[in-house]
Amino acid sequence: MQEHDDTSAEPADASSRTSRRMLMTALGAAVVGATVASPEHADATSGTMLYGTTNDAGGSDTVLTENSDLGQTLRVQNTGTGGAFVAAGGNNGWGAFASGRGGVYANGHDFGASVNIPDSADPVNGYALRAFSNGSAPAVVATCDHGPAVRAFSGSQQPLILEPNILQGQSSPPDSAAEAGTLYMDHLGRLLLCVASGHPGTWRIIGANASAGAWFPLTPGRVHDSRAGIRIVPNAVATVFVGDSHTSSGAIDVSGFVPLGATAVSFNLTVTLTVGSGYLAVLPGDVSTSATSTINWFATGQTFANASLCKLDDQLNLNVRCGGPAGAGAHFIVDVTGYYM
Repeated sequence: MQEHDDTSAEPADASSRTSRRMLMTALGAAVVGATVASPEHADATSGTMLYGTTNDAGGSDTVLTENSDLGQTLRVQNTGTGGAFVAAGGNNGWGAFASGRGGVYANGHDFGASVNIPDSADPVNGYALRAFSNGSAPAVVATCDHGPAVRAFSGSQQPLILEPNILQGQSSPPDSAAEAGTLYMDHLGRLLLCVASGHPGTWRIIGANASAGAWFPLTPGRVHDSRAGIRIVPNAVATVFVGDSHTSSGAIDVSGFVPLGATAVSFNLTVTLTVGSGYLAVLPGDVSTSATSTINWFATGQTFANASLCKLDDQLNLNVRCGGPAGAGAHFIVDVTGYYM
């Protein structure tokens, strides 16, 4: 009797069944792969972060780490026309928080914005982007091939705020290398502009709390004329309010001629109908003594005029002090030609 080894025998259609098993396996893998590749929602805490879909980390942080001196831990690039990175934080969190030698480096090409973060990034405080730098590098560096690299807009608040350097020991202007066009606010609250690149660069103060501000020319207006009253005499101080201009009859011509908040005025001072010899000194409204003079006369019956500048007090006042020997005096006229703010 001939024996048969069933373990080694193959039916006639074995190869076809094997092919069907392989096909079903491949189809199953394809179905599973399709399910993984295109879910509507994926939980990033349970596996690999997926592209082209929404990943939910729940209440956990997602941390990317890299040990490289020159590399970039995360690089986001959109080769199309849309945005590459959008940051939106909750009511109590930052939309984007950046730290490093440079806080944020943005490089915009063509006509797109380098950084575009909506104000919903910090809806409580109203900051769309806030950057700090505690070292020698700038907090934000932005370049763009065409158009502005940075454009700031705010519906109800200031679109751009430069926070002062609070380090008392920091030199001002900075003694480090600087490029022309750099803006810097020091710990004294002074705003400086670098006008020539160098180390440390050439700086100009363009704004400060103690500076007069920009000059605004006015059509000359008369703010004081003593001829309707009495002469000013030595040791007397007359207070002149420059906020309103007056007609020749003394009535108010322009109310708010010099606006509240003005820091100084340019003016013409005239003395006329003089008696003896003496001088007038024009001073800020909160100052009443001075060893200086703004205009002088030398005899009775003279008329002189002089142009000058003077700081104002908070109430838009000037003080005019008369000096000279007893018996001297003069009438005086003040015409304002502009103000600083």
